Amino acid sequence: MGCYDIETRRIAIELFFKKNRTRKQIADELDASLSSVKRWIRVYRDFGDEGLKDHRGTWRDGIPRMPRSIDKGLDEGMGIGRRCHQLELENAYLKRLWVLTGDGSARNSKRGSSNR
Repeated sequence: MGCYDIETRRIAIELFFKKNRTRKQIADELDASLSSVKRWIRVYRDFGDEGLKDHRGTWRDGIPRMPRSIDKGLDEGMGIGRRCHQLELENAYLKRLWVLTGDGSARNSKRGSSNR
């Protein structure tokens, strides 16, 4: 058991919808956990083929997830990789807040008029 590629997931979907196999039969045949097979069927129903893709490590709401390899082997405190990632997220948040509150455009126009 473990990570399954998209082809294994597609086989499970085909066995369920076209061959009318039970979830338990599919799990046994593919040597997968029953909960994995149930999840694959659920996400396929909700999102189609896109739901079967592995989305780990992808961006959500424009904010990248922490890559596991960054702070691998760092066991002192928070770890420099995690701290760096935390600061990057904070920076991204503050930039968005700055743009949403309109401070960015107001400051730029004030700077232009005061420098003249």
